[in-house]
Amino acid sequence: MAMLAKPYQTQLTQDIASTRRSFNDRTSDALTGYDTPKETQYAWGWGITQRTSHRYMGAGTAPDDIEYVCQYFGLILSDTTVKRFKLSVNGVSSPSDADRWAATVAEKVAKTGVADIQQ
Repeated sequence: MAMLAKPYQTQLTQDIASTRRSFNDRTSDALTGYDTPKETQYAWGWGITQRTSHRYMGAGTAPDDIEYVCQYFGLILSDTTVKRFKLSVNGVSSPSDADRWAATVAEKVAKTGVADIQQ
């Protein structure tokens, strides 16, 4: 497992770097504004969240439509298995909603074994 863990961790690091670049490459314009992405480390992996404002023409006449885009990468290592997952959450009204979903996914992945998978 020690030999397997390193390549998986390397791949996770590469996925994180690619996603970070993707989020940072988004540029605001007159209709859409992107906040600086927020990164969070979890016991089971990593996440990035970005607040997006969809601006309406005639500013001040209606509130901006706010949504969050979140990307999570999980890597759960045990003595006998390596479990990896990716979760994308788009269009949620708060990052805490997406964080709860990601925590639920991580918990389910950690508890799921080969015997639980049906073909």
